[in-house]
Amino acid sequence: MSARRALKSLETLARARDMELTDLRRAAAAAADRVAAADHLIGRIQEAVVTEAEASGDDLDMLQAYGVFAAQCRGRLKELYAQREAFANEAEAAEIAVLDGYRALKQIEEAATARRTEIADEEARKERAVADDLAAIRAVRQAQSGF
Repeated sequence: MSARRALKSLETLARARDMELTDLRRAAAAAADRVAAADHLIGRIQEAVVTEAEASGDDLDMLQAYGVFAAQCRGRLKELYAQREAFANEAEAAEIAVLDGYRALKQIEEAATARRTEIADEEARKERAVADDLAAIRAVRQAQSGF
């Protein structure tokens, strides 16, 4: 019975690891979404800078305002690039955690499969032993009745 308990423990552990893996996958997806959002914001700011440069034309007041606007956009872009880098590192770490979690789950599942095989082999061995014992008893009875 201890083999069955060990199998049950492995199955419980596998379910727990599967739930952890689901949480890790969610965290990795959230990190990837943050990278995509940062990329989207960077693109929109760059697009706005180009659009405003074209709209300023030859008007001196617009060119002066555009200079301030462009400087603020450069500052914001620097911040976003730094955040994007941090988000990318976080996403990479989350992906590594997902891979590690998946490997751990597979090891547990393989151990559970091996345990199931051991249990099935043990049961088959016991059934053969019982069948051999019954055949031996039958042979003894036949030998005794044959006298």
